[in-house]
Amino acid sequence: MNAYMIHLDPGDTRDVVYSPHAGEEGILVIQGKVEVRVGDRSFEAEPGDAVHYSSNKPHGLKNLGDVEAQLIMISTKRVREESSSSGTTGQVSS
Repeated sequence: MNAYMIHLDPGDTRDVVYSPHAGEEGILVIQGKVEVRVGDRSFEAEPGDAVHYSSNKPHGLKNLGDVEAQLIMISTKRVREESSSSGTTGQVSS
């Protein structure tokens, strides 16, 4: 298991998208409002909300608010190799 703190800038509505991979992930929102997408489903999450999912489908995050979103991600696979705007190696699209 690996844990990561993810910071998504306020007003930054770009998608952070991860390719499918083996394992499971969980997101716990600490601050802000985010959209969590897994496959063709999406969930809005606010502080205290948690989402757990199999990571074998495309999945991603988006900041929906005007404050920095802070999340804790728990993953069964190491996802952070080099820092990006999201603190992970997800692809950031405009």
